[in-house]
Amino acid sequence: MAGKFLAGILNMIKLLAKIRRRVENVEEQSLKRSLETPGKILVKKGDKVKTEDIIAEGVLTSGFRSLPLAKILGVKPKEAGSFLLKKEGEKVRPGEIIAQRKRLFGISKVIVSSPIEGTFSGYDNESGVLRLEFLPQIQRLVAICDGEVEEVPDRRTVIVSCFVSKVYGVCGAGRTREGVLKVLAQKNDFLLPSAIDETCTGAIIVGGALVSKAALNKAITVGVGGIIAGGINARDFFEIGGASTSPFWTSSDVGLTLVLTEGFGRRDMSDEIFSHLEKHKDRCVLIDGDQAVLTIPQSPESPKKPSPKYGETYKEWVEREIDVGDRVRIIDYDSLGVQGTVKNINTKSESVSSGLQTYTVEIETEKGKIEVPYQNIEILV
Repeated sequence: MAGKFLAGILNMIKLLAKIRRRVENVEEQSLKRSLETPGKILVKKGDKVKTEDIIAEGVLTSGFRSLPLAKILGVKPKEAGSFLLKKEGEKVRPGEIIAQRKRLFGISKVIVSSPIEGTFSGYDNESGVLRLEFLPQIQRLVAICDGEVEEVPDRRTVIVSCFVSKVYGVCGAGRTREGVLKVLAQKNDFLLPSAIDETCTGAIIVGGALVSKAALNKAITVGVGGIIAGGINARDFFEIGGASTSPFWTSSDVGLTLVLTEGFGRRDMSDEIFSHLEKHKDRCVLIDGDQAVLTIPQSPESPKKPSPKYGETYKEWVEREIDVGDRVRIIDYDSLGVQGTVKNINTKSESVSSGLQTYTVEIETEKGKIEVPYQNIEILV
């Protein structure tokens, strides 16, 4: 009797889980295109744009480079300024001598050269650090899609109505970046540092089943825009700024954006996602680590296939009741990304390791059955 009573209570409660689409089919959406700083917008509402059209221009300040001048010259900070050959505000070129100190009665010299093209912006007598600023660059914002200008809300932003498809990951890190999609590894391969070279500069690369720390460092050095891969070691993920597995958490940015489609550890990328990426290689795409999503602009002629909708209006995070037989993915830290099928929904609440009293779900995975709190799964569609 007690078992039937608890089962009845469970039916009344209805255990809900978020619905997760892995690949969103071609749909018409509003695509936001933005300059880094306010600039000149070259289009207006209602204009038709092509993928290669420049829709806005702005001036991009690229940052600065610091050199420990006093330490390099081997003198005290207050003395190092006297060895400078450049004045504040003057331009410098890569390899140009900006400071020089003679030693041993002029027999030897300590030379400091500029590593960049920019301007000498100053020297700090207290810290002994010299600062060089990169030259401003013109940023030309390309539409990257065929569509119609929907809105121009300010001097930075253009909203374009166009067709896109999307690939959703389980977690990510880094701001939105754009680049050409390059496939460097198969769905079950490791992304090796040797596969990343100068041809990957600015690109969004597909990294197979695992991205190693060495591959990440090589990608940052080369200037890769982003990586989408099946998995990564958890420690490496958090070291590059992945502060949370929640898509509503803003991570830090280390100059590269990362999206994981499966989770932590070595995880083969799903057939559905990899085939979609392979199909669209060499196209310009947008990668957003904070939202763990890759956006692929499509041509208006692309076949439209409606994605499944639940309820009157579809939102990315919609919940529905968990059913036996559902294909699900685990989203807790210990088993992040593990997929399986719901075999049983327990009718008795239990105390889990965190101390939470909750209902658990039994999931059949490739490595056997495991039980997890129902709050730690999402339904794959």
